[in-house]
Amino acid sequence: MKKKWLLKALLPGLAVLLCLTLAPGVGNADYTMSVGNATVVWTASNGSVNWAVGAPTSIYMPIEQFYYQLNGGTVTALPAFSSPSVTAGSGIETLTATTTIAEGLTLTESFTLTAPSINNSDLSETIAVSNTTGSTLNIFEYAHFNLSGNGTDTGWFSGTPPNTAWQYAMSTSPLHVSETSASGPTISGYEYGPYGNPGVLGDVLSGSLADILPSPGNPATLLNGSLVGDLAWAFEWSLGSESLAISKDKYLYVPLPPSALLLGSGLLGLVGLRWRSRRKS
Repeated sequence: MKKKWLLKALLPGLAVLLCLTLAPGVGNADYTMSVGNATVVWTASNGSVNWAVGAPTSIYMPIEQFYYQLNGGTVTALPAFSSPSVTAGSGIETLTATTTIAEGLTLTESFTLTAPSINNSDLSETIAVSNTTGSTLNIFEYAHFNLSGNGTDTGWFSGTPPNTAWQYAMSTSPLHVSETSASGPTISGYEYGPYGNPGVLGDVLSGSLADILPSPGNPATLLNGSLVGDLAWAFEWSLGSESLAISKDKYLYVPLPPSALLLGSGLLGLVGLRWRSRRKS
């Protein structure tokens, strides 16, 4: 009898706990996009993404995150996003989600992932801002790619004004990533340098990018005195109080490992041998 009474007393609390656990919320809304040999892990708590391409076993994970600044105040990571809307088709997947920065101010991220082949991938992005507050808004993008895995990446900007970031695992390696700001407002600030804080992330959080413009022929303009290192880049857009959209495109290429190339050449050799043996017979 006591056990039944205790169970009846606990049931309402257990039901509430179960509802809280299963209720849809930001904590449950993280999502992994997957197309071919490429994946993007999107984090609902701040809208950041990790992007990976395997070729077929090597995986490289870049990190991208956006920050905002209202009326010249503190630079802050984007607040938590709503559960994402996802659409998928043959060889393509798109994720869209919205966060409310303040009353009358929302930001919507949209990412479209494709993977044309086993060792490369394209990630197009749109950042749409709806601002009816009258407040000025600055958006910062921070991107950290450690492609080499040992801090020997080479990177630079191109474009006038700069709108494209390039980064290679080494100056002689074909493993690389690029990002182009394709349309929208002109980039108002930019920086390439060592990752982290202090470094590029520290300058993002201070709201003061150094407008450092390294190029292949001018590698000595980075904060660490070298174009080679564990690098990150940042872009800034000064949006004023308008509602508008920023469109960007990233491309990641991972060369096939020697073992895969040897396997491919071996299969071709077997095909040729079989063809010759058929001709003789």
